[in-house]
Amino acid sequence: MTHELKTWTGYYQAILDGKKTFECRRDDRGFNYGDGLLLREWNTDDNTYTGRQVLKTVTYILRGPAFGVSGGFCVMALGEPDMHDTPEYQAFVEESAKHCVCCEYCGNSRPCDPVLAGGSCEQACRCAERDDDYP
Repeated sequence: MTHELKTWTGYYQAILDGKKTFECRRDDRGFNYGDGLLLREWNTDDNTYTGRQVLKTVTYILRGPAFGVSGGFCVMALGEPDMHDTPEYQAFVEESAKHCVCCEYCGNSRPCDPVLAGGSCEQACRCAERDDDYP
């Protein structure tokens, strides 16, 4: 199962940068090991989605009350998804492509793989690194 979650900009960026490898949430959605978390960046200034999103997988869950985690909350370890052949992943890629700004160098707007690119379309296109004439 994949859970869609709002993620405030600062926390979202820390996840993309690899500094935040966990998610602390109210334990009210039936989170389980192996579930997908579709983390959608949320702008708290104007209460809108930014269009950026990243898919992570729950690799461990610590449920409260335990070790300082309050009852009714959980801390989930985040890992990279291995879901490329699933309908959920395909839907994620299609949705991501709608918000794709891609490469300013070549103007590439084809759907890219933002999960493998760390959530950034710009990182997915490496045309500027090619030696041949692109496109």
